[in-house]
Amino acid sequence: VLKISNKVEEDGINYFKEKQNITYEPICVEHAQESLLRASLDGWNETEGILECKYISFDYFNDLKENNKIRLDHQDQMQFQMLITGHTFARYYVQNTKGDNIILTLNEDKNRQNDLKKLALDFLKELDIRLN
Repeated sequence: VLKISNKVEEDGINYFKEKQNITYEPICVEHAQESLLRASLDGWNETEGILECKYISFDYFNDLKENNKIRLDHQDQMQFQMLITGHTFARYYVQNTKGDNIILTLNEDKNRQNDLKKLALDFLKELDIRLN
């Protein structure tokens, strides 16, 4: 599964480089004020922002193709990445086993980002209490 995920990330990065002349690089980033809040990005470009790549089932692929509705857990992941980087949108590149792809853009939702930040900081606080 990890091999396939890595290949999808490469495919997504290559797609944008070849088709749209946008270069994304994998990167790990930390929040400017909260250094314990971090994200690992499949792709980052200073102007174009975040690229999140997923290898997905046919059912989800077909549903996504019909409805353009990104799964909530994937939305949360990208909202958190936007929170960490300060970028206002993320590109969502998905691929199925046939190599078909769909690309969507998710815009920032500051309310959801604040909720996710609170959840993460509460978790880290609780973890610190339990460890010390």
